[in-house]
Amino acid sequence: MSDCRHWAVNGTPHDFGVELLPSDLERIADPLGVVMERHFGLRALTSLHIEKGHGSWGREYTQDFTAVEAGQQHLVRADKPTFIGREALLAQLVAGPSRSLRMLAIESSGADPIGGEPIMQAGRSMARLTSAAFGHTVGYSVGLAYLPVEIDAQAEGLEVEFLDSRWGACGAAVRSHG
Repeated sequence: MSDCRHWAVNGTPHDFGVELLPSDLERIADPLGVVMERHFGLRALTSLHIEKGHGSWGREYTQDFTAVEAGQQHLVRADKPTFIGREALLAQLVAGPSRSLRMLAIESSGADPIGGEPIMQAGRSMARLTSAAFGHTVGYSVGLAYLPVEIDAQAEGLEVEFLDSRWGACGAAVRSHG
C-alpha cells in the first residue's frame, strides 16, 4: 500500500483510512475479477440499493424496527431456546407487525427526497421516509419507509412532503438487477 496517500479533512491528517486513486482501484480490482467499467459514488450505490428494496444499517435496520417489520425474520432463529427479545419476536410473528418496510415511487421534479421526509395520506402524517434517492435505472425517485400495514401496497393518495411541496407517491415493486 505504499502508493496510497493518507487522507486529510480540512488539512488535518487522519490515520483511519487512505485515499485510493482511480489507478489504485483498477490495480486492486483486476486480481479480484472485478470489472471497473466506470467510476461510481456512494449516492449511486444508495440509489441502487433502494431501487432493489434493500435497507441499510442505521436507516432501515435499527433498534427502532423489528426483524419482522423489516421483512428479515428469516434471519432470526426463533427456534433457538433463549435470546433477548425471543418472547417479543414470537408474539409479533403470531400477531403480525403493525408496520412494514415498503418501497415507494415518488413523483418529484428537480430535487429528490433523501430520507426523513414525512409521508402523508389525506392530510395526515403516516410515516417518514427512512431513505430516498433518484433511481437512475427506473427514472424516478424511490424511497423506503415503514408504513402501517393497513395502508395497501398500492394505496392511492400518498404524498411525500419536501421543499415546501407535497409530491404524489405509491407503492413500487422491488426491482431485480439480475
